[in-house]
Amino acid sequence: MARAWIIVATHAPGNVSPLSSFIHPTVSLQPSRRVKTLYLCIAGHESELSFSPGQIITNVFESKEEGWLVGTLNGKTGLIPANYVESLP
Repeated sequence: MARAWIIVATHAPGNVSPLSSFIHPTVSLQPSRRVKTLYLCIAGHESELSFSPGQIITNVFESKEEGWLVGTLNGKTGLIPANYVESLP
C-alpha cells in the first residue's frame, strides 16, 4: 500500500508548515472537506486553532492525533478537536 502525504503550506512562500506532520499518512489524496464549528474553542498550543461557534473551517483532514483534525481558518492551519465540529456536505 502506497503512503499519501499532504503538505500544508504556511503563509510564507517556500516554507512547509510543521503541521504537515500531524496529518495522518494513510489519508488518500481526496478532496478536503469542510466543517462547521459547534462550540467556542481557545487554542491551548500554537499548533491549534481558536474559533467561535458557527465558523467554517476548510481544508480539513484526519490528524495522526486521535480525536483531532487539521484544518484552515482565516488563513491559519492548525489542529481542531473533532468533537467540536460537524461535517458539511
